[in-house]
This record gives sequence, C-alpha cells and structure tokens, in this order.
Amino acid sequence: MIKDILLTITQSDGDESAFNYSVKLAETAKANLAIVIPVQFPDLGPAEFGINSYPMYAGIYEEKLKVAEKLADDLRAKLSNTSISSEVRVISTPQLNISQVSASHAHYADISILGGVNEGPQKNECQDIFAELLLQSGRLVLFVPSSQDTCYPIKHVVIAWQPTKEASRAVHD
Repeated sequence: MIKDILLTITQSDGDESAFNYSVKLAETAKANLAIVIPVQFPDLGPAEFGINSYPMYAGIYEEKLKVAEKLADDLRAKLSNTSISSEVRVISTPQLNISQVSASHAHYADISILGGVNEGPQKNECQDIFAELLLQSGRLVLFVPSSQDTCYPIKHVVIAWQPTKEASRAVHD
C-alpha cells in the first residue's frame, strides 16, 4: 500500500509528465505527495586565471534558488486544485549533489517518481538521479518518460529479481 510518494523535480522536460502521473497515483492511493526541488551550490572549479570569486558563485546560486522558489510556487498553485495531501520542498544543498539529496528524502517515501528525458544534455543528470534513488534509497522507483503519455494505471512492470526469500516477500507485500 502506497502512503507516501516522492517526486523529484529535475527541471527537465520530463517533470510535467512525472507530476501528472504523481498526482493521479496520489489521488488513487489517497497518498501524500511530497515534491522535492533540489538546488545545488555550483562547483568551485578553476578558471583560466585561477579560482573564480565566491560572489560570482553566490550570485549563480541565488539565481538558482529564485528559479526553484518560483517553480515551487507554481506547483503549489497546481496542487491547490487537487484533493490530495501534498507539500513542495526547495532543498538547498551546498555539500551534497542533487542525486544524494533525492535519495535521502526517498528513505521516507514508499515510492519515488522521477521524470526523465530520452536525449539531450539533461539525460545524464536524470540517469544519475535514477541510479542513486534505485541503489541508495531502498525504495521503489518509477521512471516516467517525457516522450509519451503515460498510461494509468500501470499495466506492465519490470522487477529486478534475485531468487531469495526476501525478494519474494518484497514483491508479494
């Protein structure tokens, strides 16, 4: 039984289809939907003439936070038109990367949902987040592709399987 759903927003093309699917699932399961928008401090790296100044990085970070807060407000407005229990969190991450933050929040959910892209520069970031969710959270992960309308309810699933008593119980529970 699904009671808590986590949706990680990656600010990619797949977010809209993942959001719509999450809302449908939360309505059907009468579950709480938690949406996480992680914002990472830019990596301090060398420039042509040494390391760039902190104020430059801080300005980039502040701009990312403003974009994430606006996105959070837009999502809250969309969720206000639904009957589900929900929350939207903007998570500032100066030390952890986005995939690590997503996995740490997924520990408290029954299922994690992630929208993805099939090609382009955002593909690698979505794959990294998916891998971290799958390997570190210990929870179910649902990948919703952006290229098509996802059918609801799910008719086919793929389960990574090892023939052990624990795996059998996990699938049957």
